[in-house]
Amino acid sequence: MLLILLPLLAHCAMARPEGMLKHVFSEDLAENERLVRSGEYRQAVDELSMLLELDPKNERARFSRAVAFQKMGHDEEAIEDYEVLVQQNPNAHKALYNLGMLYAFKYNDNQKALRTFDQFLTLQPESEEAFNVAKIMGSIDEDAFTESQKQNKEIVDRSTLI
Repeated sequence: MLLILLPLLAHCAMARPEGMLKHVFSEDLAENERLVRSGEYRQAVDELSMLLELDPKNERARFSRAVAFQKMGHDEEAIEDYEVLVQQNPNAHKALYNLGMLYAFKYNDNQKALRTFDQFLTLQPESEEAFNVAKIMGSIDEDAFTESQKQNKEIVDRSTLI
């Protein structure tokens, strides 16, 4: 369906780029969001990629594609999309949440996880996820502190003068 609409979309884009694209894409975006929710990730990624070629700043399309990538286990592609989305819109709290989870649990990158979760909590301090994010951040901080203590103890043990 999208392939049939591409020439029409291109023509509409030249006439009234932003408004027309958003209107025409809304139905396709809703369908692609349905594909993601129903587990048809590959098809969603393919169609969302085509939409993003025509409108690279479309936040809904980029977020949905990132979620589909993440659900497929293509974490690097998901991170790339989430990061682009957050650069375009620093208030994209759902992208920050998902990005923080990837950093914390898939990549064990505590620094990036803490920074990302901090941004999320700044935007969504009252959300349902805020308490869990705060617990995760505390756990990351505690783990880092414990690891730091171990390293410091080893240094002290090695360098103690006798």
